[in-house]
Amino acid sequence: AAEARAEVRSLVPDTRLMTWEDLGRLNLTWAIVQEALRLYPPAAMTLRMTEADDELPYAGGKVRVPAGTLIFMSPYVIHRVGKQWADDSPDAFRPRRWLSSDGKRVTPAAYTFVPFLHGAHMCIGHQFAQREMLVALAVLLSAFEFAPASDAPVVPKLTVTLRPTTDGKSG
Repeated sequence: AAEARAEVRSLVPDTRLMTWEDLGRLNLTWAIVQEALRLYPPAAMTLRMTEADDELPYAGGKVRVPAGTLIFMSPYVIHRVGKQWADDSPDAFRPRRWLSSDGKRVTPAAYTFVPFLHGAHMCIGHQFAQREMLVALAVLLSAFEFAPASDAPVVPKLTVTLRPTTDGKSG
């Protein structure tokens, strides 16, 4: 948090409001937002029904999917498996995985990062939501210091969305 706070304070002085251009320069702060969305996507799971017979790639081959089949998809799981996230600990909060060695933003491979889903049914407000999260985090980092309220681990609880819990209590 201290490094992200320093980034915000160095790029956006207290003497002026944040601009659109500032958002493009807040790389570490952006990476923190991306990593939070990766670990805790707003839509942790979704269902879709196929409209036509199709074949989907599976384990080096294809699997037939008849029309009318319900398909369960979980961004929560997708964001933790596969080559894109096959590092030392895909469950760890590591914002730097979103930055290249020179601090530039890294774009993940297609369909490996889907916090707002993808394609025709992607959340229409995903760009607004991501910008809003970036602005909110930047403003909060510039004004406050954060620390965990306790040493209890925060465990996600799946409801319609993911909710943080500690010791079984909703946060």
